[in-house]
Amino acid sequence: MMQTEKTKQVVRQFLQHLTHRNLSGLVKLFSEEIDWYIPGNQQRAVWLGRRKNREDIGAFYELL
Repeated sequence: MMQTEKTKQVVRQFLQHLTHRNLSGLVKLFSEEIDWYIPGNQQRAVWLGRRKNREDIGAFYELL
C-alpha cells in the first residue's frame, strides 16, 4: 500500500472514532510517546498544554 493510501486510511479511522466517540480506538492511532503542545492560558482552557503519551491524549479528548 502506498504511503498516501496509508495516511488516508489513518485519517478515515481517526474521523470515524471521533464521530462515534470511540476514545479507546482514537487513542490507539497515536504513538505511545508524543510531543504535543497547545500553547495558551491553561487557567482559561484546561485542555491547553503539553501532552506526552496516549494517556495524555485520552485526557485531552475527555476534556474537550
